[in-house]
Amino acid sequence: MALQLLLAQLLIEKGKPAEALEVYDAFFDAHPDYPDLIRFYREALPLARQLRDERRVAAYLGSVEKLAPAPAPATTNQTPVGKR
Repeated sequence: MALQLLLAQLLIEKGKPAEALEVYDAFFDAHPDYPDLIRFYREALPLARQLRDERRVAAYLGSVEKLAPAPAPATTNQTPVGKR
């Protein structure tokens, strides 16, 4: 699996984003429960945008949204009524 990620990086460095995306997709399919998978979707997303691959852009965005941690609840500094 680390070899796949290294290959994707090498393909990016060689100016072959389409081939890199193929490697990323194979990685995503083979390792859907890989820790920190969101990192690799975020790496692949700009490549998909560069290639104007709307299908992959939508898929990667959906995966990033699904894997992203939920935002912390908003807090306010307001004093509760009757506590002034």
